[in-house]
Amino acid sequence: MKDTWARRDLPILQAIVGAFDDPDRYQLRLGELTGLCGLPEREVQTALRALAKARPPLLEYPRPPEELTYPIIITDVTERARRLVGQWPTADSLVAEIAKALSEAAEHEPDPAKKSRLHEAATVLGETARGVVVEVLSRVVERQAGLG
Repeated sequence: MKDTWARRDLPILQAIVGAFDDPDRYQLRLGELTGLCGLPEREVQTALRALAKARPPLLEYPRPPEELTYPIIITDVTERARRLVGQWPTADSLVAEIAKALSEAAEHEPDPAKKSRLHEAATVLGETARGVVVEVLSRVVERQAGLG
């Protein structure tokens, strides 16, 4: 079976999320989406069918996805869609950013003792404690998003 996520579904989801960055956009129709992503309409329809079945949902429609008819109208994207395309942070991406920032701070630290502690903290965060920190940040992100 071929991977359709990277080749088709993700680029279409990225186009949808990008379109809803426009504060004046309240809906997106199939024809507009086809133009935005540059894929054939049939490919876009197939991807939308797959994306509509995602649970928790990625897209919002004027009626439930199981009742979708053509032309398809998308009315918004969910926070999950924004996280999947990298627009909003995930716990894992936050941990990676913090570890990177610690490493960069260590590179610019003139005091050898502080430099060593910063490198150690970056290593612990990036490797040893990564799973625990990701789990904690996941809970924080979920609470801030109103999911927990």
